[in-house]
Amino acid sequence: MHLEIDECDSLTYMSVGLGQLTNLQTLSAFYVHSGFPSRHSDSSGLQELGGLNKLRGELEIKNLGHGKGVTLDCKAANLKEKQHLRTLTIRWKEVGLDDANNWDEASLEGFEPHPNLKGLSLYHYQGSRLPSWLLLLTNLVSFELTSSPKCQYLPTLSQLPSLKYLSLDSLEAMEYISEDGDSNELSSSSRVQTPFFPSLEFIWLYKCPNLKGWRRRRKMDSSVELNSDSDNSVEITEHHLLPSFPRLSELSIWYCPTLTSIEWIHNCKSLRLLEIRNCLNLASLPEGMHRLTSLQKLTIKDCPILLQRYNRDTGKDWAKIAHIPELHLS
Repeated sequence: MHLEIDECDSLTYMSVGLGQLTNLQTLSAFYVHSGFPSRHSDSSGLQELGGLNKLRGELEIKNLGHGKGVTLDCKAANLKEKQHLRTLTIRWKEVGLDDANNWDEASLEGFEPHPNLKGLSLYHYQGSRLPSWLLLLTNLVSFELTSSPKCQYLPTLSQLPSLKYLSLDSLEAMEYISEDGDSNELSSSSRVQTPFFPSLEFIWLYKCPNLKGWRRRRKMDSSVELNSDSDNSVEITEHHLLPSFPRLSELSIWYCPTLTSIEWIHNCKSLRLLEIRNCLNLASLPEGMHRLTSLQKLTIKDCPILLQRYNRDTGKDWAKIAHIPELHLS
């Protein structure tokens, strides 16, 4: 019923016949053979997971290849029928193929999980887009995307009502987190703001060297226009229609050198911790910093332009953050 596999760094594949353990409830890791599809005679493929529908808790799929032959095996894993699975981690091989982009996208489509899934983590994914089923995971609480150099933007994750934790790490190609904006964020006819990430509490942005802002410029209609200002931040003609994160508590931004503004956090009234490090071109904090009454800790480190404005002794905008209880500027 329970097979725990932890810190087995030399393990290279799972044995044939694993799929016959139909009462298995715990399988913490599944190692894909490094020579796939030319497997060792005793090694099993992902299809061994197909009938293990009593699995619950965590499942980590490791050493997944990037080639054409992987895609059918991923679908055969039949993750959609595993309604008790709570967290899924998929780790591709770190070194991808030149044409890995399309194959990885097809592989990930085949890994569609049951909507009950609460945690999803992807490592070394070589696709440029994420799968269509991601927005069907209405119970998803945590999403992590790490070391995915070709991923350009995310789908409209603001539609996920339960999402609390978002981590984007080492995404070299990403310029905007949302490419076209979210049609549900704003209503041009009613001028009423609808919830934007209604449950999100934590955001971690790390090593996104080309990140410019939250979303790319787009026009909504003749009366309301959504655009990026000179700092690439989000603005529209009706200032109160800017998206807000009603429950955002912690925001950490590290090593995002092309980011010049984070104006999109000006409505985050629940924000307690804001940490900004190594953002060389970040020029300003939101104008409404005084409205962030829950902010208890602000850290600004190795952000030369920003520190000039908010320097305790010489910065012209020091007064805008002086009320924050805990300040770390260096």
